Amino acid sequence: MLFLAAAAMAAPDIVLVLADDLDLESTRHLSRITEMVARPGVTFENAFVSLSLCCPSRSTILTGLYAHNTGVMSNHPPTGGFVAFQKCESRTIATALDAAGYATGMFGKYLNGYPLQGDRRHVPPGWDTWVVPAGGEPYNEYNYTLNVNGRLEKHGEEPADYLTDVLAGQVESFLRGAGKNPAFAYVSPYAPHSPSTAAPRHAGTVPHLSAPRSPNFDEADTGDKPADIRSRDKMKERELASIDRQYRARVGSMYAVEDLVARVIAVQQARDRLAETWLIFTSDNGFHLGSHRLGKGKETPYEEDLRVPLLVRGPGVRPGTVVSALVLNTDLAPTLAAMAGIPPMGDLDGRSWLGWLSGSAPAAWRDAFLIERARQPDQEPEARPRKPAKPAYSGIRTLTHKFVDYDTGEHELYDLVADPYELQNLAGTGRAEEAALAARLAKLRACKGQGCVAAENPSPPGAAGH
Repeated sequence: MLFLAAAAMAAPDIVLVLADDLDLESTRHLSRITEMVARPGVTFENAFVSLSLCCPSRSTILTGLYAHNTGVMSNHPPTGGFVAFQKCESRTIATALDAAGYATGMFGKYLNGYPLQGDRRHVPPGWDTWVVPAGGEPYNEYNYTLNVNGRLEKHGEEPADYLTDVLAGQVESFLRGAGKNPAFAYVSPYAPHSPSTAAPRHAGTVPHLSAPRSPNFDEADTGDKPADIRSRDKMKERELASIDRQYRARVGSMYAVEDLVARVIAVQQARDRLAETWLIFTSDNGFHLGSHRLGKGKETPYEEDLRVPLLVRGPGVRPGTVVSALVLNTDLAPTLAAMAGIPPMGDLDGRSWLGWLSGSAPAAWRDAFLIERARQPDQEPEARPRKPAKPAYSGIRTLTHKFVDYDTGEHELYDLVADPYELQNLAGTGRAEEAALAARLAKLRACKGQGCVAAENPSPPGAAGH
């Protein structure tokens, strides 16, 4: 069990480092992150996102609300993007911490579609320091324009312009400048998102890595899967080679993020504030590379896309501990508020997991959560034909099972204890769990606030699907 020192500071510093598209499996190659955060802190082994896509997940992180309650269900209008999030900007974890006296800073990727054309200097409420790309090619790590507190700053393609390093320097300056005020830094590098550009010092450092060949990699028999999966052929050699190249690039690009974390720790040590600092490392969503014959991507309800790393170090945390509770991206905002000692921002869908670190685990905790995705055509340049719209779905994932209901009328049901790689779809085979999970999903689909908390909490003893 974990505990916090009784004398833990009432207003600690908080640093959230959010990787972009980092799958859980890849973190085994990030030994320095393990040494710097997991070993002196805690690993949440069952951390998930509800909708595996950048903008919806980031909107959830900022608000503590499921995507169906933020209204951000995709990366682009009409069902998402920054345009859809604007109505939420006045009530985020940043506005709450800012009102409580925190110095607040945002560094890196904000939301897809930011900024709007004609408003490149926009700084949302709640942020005292704002260092966010507002143009150019930030995903490439070079040739981008930063909005630095309303001033546009162009960067080129010199080694000193490498974006992750620029962000690290900005975070250092922010923390040093906080003085005696508690600080909240939301640090959001673009790695390992495609094209996964490594820093020059890390180029070619992992020449022999291959994507893991898990049991569901290029799945042998997809006859029980939905039509979108069944229609996919076994991958060709060139596709397998491309996946391996992407895997190497993704891992290599994360080494600069490890350097960023090291710089945060060093500056907090220099300020004599490390013992009073919460440092959280996670990702906005997972990522698949070859599982179930899928190439490279996210947005599916499969484990590779929903699972994310979540490592935390902070005041009084017992080193090297593992927490197995189901935690979700809806929980980050209420947890950050709890770390700061302030109330959550209203009736949130998530809940604070700080109790799991204090030796006072909640009497009731979720054993299920909602999975959701809206139907929207892929965004392609107008000169190209659009790809068919991907199916929408809603689903429920419990400690032991997963049930997914597609808008095509198809279903998936997996026993995750017996079949963790989701190879055998049990939907339609008469399993009692299917009806029980479908009934529970109906309560989660449109839940709000405490209604979500109640729907996620364990069913009465003996209920199926648990």
